[in-house]
Amino acid sequence: MTAHLDEYGAVPLENGDHGIVLGSDGGGNLFALAANGTVHKSRTASWNDEFYAVAANLRDFLEQLRDAIDQFAATGHPGTL
Repeated sequence: MTAHLDEYGAVPLENGDHGIVLGSDGGGNLFALAANGTVHKSRTASWNDEFYAVAANLRDFLEQLRDAIDQFAATGHPGTL
């Protein structure tokens, strides 16, 4: 993550903020962490596209991820993040 940040810099988030990419959904959409702790998701599979908030903080995001995994384990269908 830090190597990519060094090479490409931060990604633009909504309201003119910037964040660092922390992962993807496996389909190309990216997740980024803002300085204030909010987690954002890209609208498309692009490092330079719009990102919108999906979680108030990293803990909330990880809880959403856990819920999606639990849903997949129980039903075979992934939840959404």
